[in-house]
Amino acid sequence: MGEPPRPKWLDSARGLLALVAALVFATGALAALTIRQAPAVAESPPCDPAAVMKQRLDELGRDGYDWIITSNALGENRGRADIDNRIVRIRTTVGCDYMSSVVTHEWVHVQQGHRYGDDLGRTYDAFGAHELEMVADCGSMLLGSPKHPYVDDAGGVCSPYEVDTARRLIAESNAAPSVKASAR
Repeated sequence: MGEPPRPKWLDSARGLLALVAALVFATGALAALTIRQAPAVAESPPCDPAAVMKQRLDELGRDGYDWIITSNALGENRGRADIDNRIVRIRTTVGCDYMSSVVTHEWVHVQQGHRYGDDLGRTYDAFGAHELEMVADCGSMLLGSPKHPYVDDAGGVCSPYEVDTARRLIAESNAAPSVKASAR
């Protein structure tokens, strides 16, 4: 006599089992092909605000001023150019993302001081407090600074007076010709 007939469910179960096994194998093989070690991400070197300040001052020039990073109180300012004492202080909390912009802004204040006699009172009298900051920020913009909070607060636009004054200060500065050319 021959073999008894197989139940149909057995053929279906074996077929289903074979299909599941094939899918598991294919998934494993695909995963083995696509999983590869991610390349190591190179970490950028730690930021050094003092190095950023030095680099920017090497481009602009120090103009006879001492430039320091300090924790001394500067009010709400990130930096302050002390025209009378020929020193510029930058707050220790200024990070690398702002340092170049702050240095450039304060450098324009130094140029204002040179123009009006290294006397803070005369410099303020020449500009007024608002215009003093706007001209410094507009000059900083002309020199490529990405951050300019005074201009941003004033709607993002420098007036023709502010731009012309900043250009004149930069042109009259002791900065390298390439710096002067960038502000035209």
